[in-house]
Amino acid sequence: MDVARELCPEHVISLLGELPWPARSPDLSACDYFLPRTIDDLNIAITKQISVIPENMARGALGKLRARLEECVRNDGQHLSDVLFKSK
Repeated sequence: MDVARELCPEHVISLLGELPWPARSPDLSACDYFLPRTIDDLNIAITKQISVIPENMARGALGKLRARLEECVRNDGQHLSDVLFKSK
């Protein structure tokens, strides 16, 4: 517990930690420490990340969107031809 408290002060979640939590809780994961805790925080994080995408990268990603959507319609919503994991 001392090591956990040293590495993650005020974030130790256990029966004996600062934040009470039942042993082997299915709700506890590493994501609890890194993901936004509220919708507002999530919106801010997404907006921040989108703002740093270079324009040429965004244009490249969106450049073939229409063609991919049309192929999806032709395939009745099945996987696109260039997707590696096909379900057949």
